[in-house]
Amino acid sequence: EVVAGIGPTMAEEIWQSGSVDTAIKRFLLIRDTLYYHKQIQPEVYVNESGEPIDVHVYPLSHVFSSNRTIAFNQIGEALDFFYANRIQSNRLLQRGAALMRHVQTIEDKLLLKKQRLSEELARAENSEPVRLRAELLTANLHRINRGSLQAEVVNYYDGQTMEIELDPRYSPAQNAQNLYKQYQKAKTAAIEKRIQLDETDRELAYLESVMAAASLAV
Repeated sequence: EVVAGIGPTMAEEIWQSGSVDTAIKRFLLIRDTLYYHKQIQPEVYVNESGEPIDVHVYPLSHVFSSNRTIAFNQIGEALDFFYANRIQSNRLLQRGAALMRHVQTIEDKLLLKKQRLSEELARAENSEPVRLRAELLTANLHRINRGSLQAEVVNYYDGQTMEIELDPRYSPAQNAQNLYKQYQKAKTAAIEKRIQLDETDRELAYLESVMAAASLAV
């Protein structure tokens, strides 16, 4: 039976437990304690979450002064508890990391969806020129011939001349109706896009809370 050396944690314990002048004396005391199995007390040191962070047979009361300890009668019992709970803790960490990756993937997709919805909403809300063309076309039906490719009308709101493209397959009145339908469709789409954007924002907020909770486990 030989005490060949000490690990970094034990070295830190010796350093913190007294002055530099007596460090050698404290080391020899610890060596004799370990060699002759005097006052050996297997203990597992755990953090605030109850996860084991170290195990030792000699009290590390300075290094782990703020940590809770769990005492065992046998070294084997302490080691079994330490490694069993470390494995469980590592599994939880792995699951937490996997969850965060999965949530991040979903969040990225939702952000892309939000961008697309925002662009579609902007286009839907910019439908007033369509309504204006329908209105002016209706006011000038008597001046437009069936089969025309376009109609030149005066915008009575500002006095400017406008050209309105027509579908020659339809009559001027049907072209005006098609423009009104396009305008109404855009208004309906704008309402739907706002609802979808609100839902997407709620989903993103929920994912943020999931990410925050998962990050505590990683």
